[in-house]
Amino acid sequence: MYLGLKELFFDVVRCVEGGVPVWMSLGVREEAEKRLLALLSNCRGFRRKKAKCFVEKIRRGFGHWFSFVVVEGLAATNNVAENALREGVVQRKIFGTLRNEKGTHIYETLLTLTTTWKQQKLDLHNTITQKLTEVWTKQRN
Repeated sequence: MYLGLKELFFDVVRCVEGGVPVWMSLGVREEAEKRLLALLSNCRGFRRKKAKCFVEKIRRGFGHWFSFVVVEGLAATNNVAENALREGVVQRKIFGTLRNEKGTHIYETLLTLTTTWKQQKLDLHNTITQKLTEVWTKQRN
């Protein structure tokens, strides 16, 4: 499974990086999805829970795995997003004070929002103020 997924990913990335014309990109995506379906059909005999969960995750996201082929400017991986959040994750681990799910969820949500706003070159103070005001106004009405 691993080798098949790896080969499929690099084949598709090579096509995209090779400058596939827009009219061909849908065909590339269709072919990639066919290959992925073939890989998944060979995984029915997995016994380990982690392997079954992994295959199910691939099935649930099936229509989205190759979006980068047809959406211009969309990266094949989420490495940019992961790198942007890395500092906050390290800080969370150093602090060690987020011991419940609710606190962790709030922290991660705020981290994602502030990172996104920084990348969009928005003023954090004004943006947070604006968003909170919008939420409070909706709650009152």
